[in-house]
Amino acid sequence: MFPALEGKQVNLDVDARRGPQAPVLSTPPLRPGLVRRTTTIDLCLPPRGRDPLAVKLVGRDLVVLDDGSRLEEHQSITLALDAETKRILAVESSPERALDELRGASVGPGFRRKIVPVLQSEAAATLLYSLLDQLPGMVFLSGYTAMLDDPPVGDSPETRARFASRVDTCSGYTATGTIGLSVAAFGRSPVPRGPEAPPLAVPLDGSWHHLSPLPPLSLRRARRIDVSSVHGGFVDVDAMFRDINVTRDSRSSVLHEYELKATIDARSGAVASVDARPRVLPWQECPAAMGSAARIVGVPVAHLRQWVGENLGGATTCTHLNEALRVMEDIGYLLEVGRRSTLH
Repeated sequence: MFPALEGKQVNLDVDARRGPQAPVLSTPPLRPGLVRRTTTIDLCLPPRGRDPLAVKLVGRDLVVLDDGSRLEEHQSITLALDAETKRILAVESSPERALDELRGASVGPGFRRKIVPVLQSEAAATLLYSLLDQLPGMVFLSGYTAMLDDPPVGDSPETRARFASRVDTCSGYTATGTIGLSVAAFGRSPVPRGPEAPPLAVPLDGSWHHLSPLPPLSLRRARRIDVSSVHGGFVDVDAMFRDINVTRDSRSSVLHEYELKATIDARSGAVASVDARPRVLPWQECPAAMGSAARIVGVPVAHLRQWVGENLGGATTCTHLNEALRVMEDIGYLLEVGRRSTLH
């Protein structure tokens, strides 16, 4: 796989190859006519390897009416996952939902298909559905938290095999990228150290749902989607997400962060324009995937989860950007939430 490196010593300056390191410093203020969805998924690694993983999913849909008053809907889910198999050992929700059938399900490939019959008539963009739909990506990212806390050393055949199975799955996993060069030369992955995580919200300003402090050895994905009311035949969308890692000694850093600006044709429901902006990414080759976002132009937002899964993949794309594009399917539901709210 790496013939150009065979038998050669490589001096790989990982710090010089880091990607953008400019997390956003504030959240746009609330304003009349805005519908805002904020979600956080927190995953805490066990202090001992065989203890369960603790996962907390929290979300809020907020509508700001023309008189400045607000309507809110909240949802939270608490899970315990087997540390090795990632199977759900326990699940609770508030407000209480019928999620008992998720016990025993493995959070990995195929999990999203399993939640459909469990949620039955639940729309594919409700707060509950969207939280569970985001869960597999977070479980996958938990390996980075462990890596930051305990950086790999030595040559690992398992790491070489794992990289070989993932090569060219995204812009960060290419043979000539930072990860690929490190694995080829040293048999281990480079450590993705990002900038310190600035606060997303001013305390008590209501721009986000309550953000609990993260404990040591934890990971959070915080996501915001702002949807405006229809004007001039289009809907404006302002979205972002941030992945935060916290090490054993309570050092927090941003691993991934994107901003997305988009417009939706109100008549057809299709994406009219989209602009993806990388704020924090691990490696210098990662931003090469930004152009892939434009491929969703013309796609109805109601089909984005399926369309992205079927059409966006390979070395010109980014796994985490794809996650952000998939979640834009929630826009149609949020518009309907705003419309219903103005009728009451």
